[in-house]
Amino acid sequence: MGDNYIDKHRSVVVEDEDMEGREATVVLTGADGSLVAQIATVIGGGKP
Repeated sequence: MGDNYIDKHRSVVVEDEDMEGREATVVLTGADGSLVAQIATVIGGGKP
């Protein structure tokens, strides 16, 4: 794949089962700490 390919699917492990269904915000920062992107999601899948 070329340099312009962006994979929009990532996963993280949330060990606390009680968190499933809760809204969360994923934040991506650059090496200098600047905000690159953020997106709302739901732990375990779904839409906020």
